[in-house]
Amino acid sequence: YVEEEIQKAKKAGLKVVLILRVALDHAYPENKFLWHGMIMPQNATLIKSWFRKYGQFVENWAKTSQRLGVDVLGIGSELRALSATTELDSLPNLEAYYLDTAQQNYVLSKHQKFSKELHSKNLWVRGFDNYENLPEYLRDQIKANERWAKAMTFDGAVDRINLRRSLQLEEWQKLISITRRLYSGKLTYAANFDNYQNVAFWEAMDFVGINAYFELKNVQEGAENQYNTYLNSWQSIFQTLKDFSKGKPVIFTELGYSFRKNATIAPWVAQGFSILGDREQEKLFIWEEQPIDYQERAKAMHALYKVNQSYKLLNGILYWKLSTQKEHYNIEPFVLHLHQNSIDPGLNVLQRFVK
Repeated sequence: YVEEEIQKAKKAGLKVVLILRVALDHAYPENKFLWHGMIMPQNATLIKSWFRKYGQFVENWAKTSQRLGVDVLGIGSELRALSATTELDSLPNLEAYYLDTAQQNYVLSKHQKFSKELHSKNLWVRGFDNYENLPEYLRDQIKANERWAKAMTFDGAVDRINLRRSLQLEEWQKLISITRRLYSGKLTYAANFDNYQNVAFWEAMDFVGINAYFELKNVQEGAENQYNTYLNSWQSIFQTLKDFSKGKPVIFTELGYSFRKNATIAPWVAQGFSILGDREQEKLFIWEEQPIDYQERAKAMHALYKVNQSYKLLNGILYWKLSTQKEHYNIEPFVLHLHQNSIDPGLNVLQRFVK
């Protein structure tokens, strides 16, 4: 099926970017509350085994990409823990957060403020039944994250973390070298927006690839100066990207927003709930209950377009998710209708990038 779609795209004169992805199997109880960015084999032997199997997957698609003329191949996506390959002098921020008892107690207390507004239908976990009550849900979530963080940090041994990161970098470099021998097109990796600076193998890539779910506004900011807020946010993001990339071309390997109000506060989420804001102005967002607002994401993308005109940084955008089927609005909150009769203002903005 994928090969057929690539062939159709090439025949239509389109450029093809193929991003390789893996998912975490949520049939296993030990994966409850976790996601694919947290994949991390527990020791050096298992890391090497993982990369050997993953390498076979990449090699297969490298050969296919070469045969079909794929223009850019992404050798992975959002493997946050596995691609974190820079050297550290302290615990990683996410792991330190999950291991901070005071922070986790604060998580419990702030959720308690909204306990009457959260019901079983909101307490879902991918692959499992919904929870019946909030305290049990939070207890299991915090325990799962703490268990993962302890395994990731060797009880706080930064030197051991760096040894593992060195091994991971070595495995990525081997994989990249093999892929280069099989595939003559351009290479990238799709890093998380909050983790791309922890990837140490960008020099071996043709593009810095970023899944660009950057927060563009905060809870306190209303709709009055929304567009200017987006302009300021993108300018700050682009300046950081420009300094980091040092002239290497950048691709947004994912850019997307749900079609609901406040999507630009936490663009990476469209289901479940979040409690956002500082301690004085916390606010509960039940994402499925947010009103439809096609304009918010259109404004955010237009601001991106304007800022990119100045910086000339982006070499491409892969939008998450385009569909020619209007009915997909009913099942996918990230969808943007790609059709000549589309009334979605975001489509007109996206078209500006290709003119």
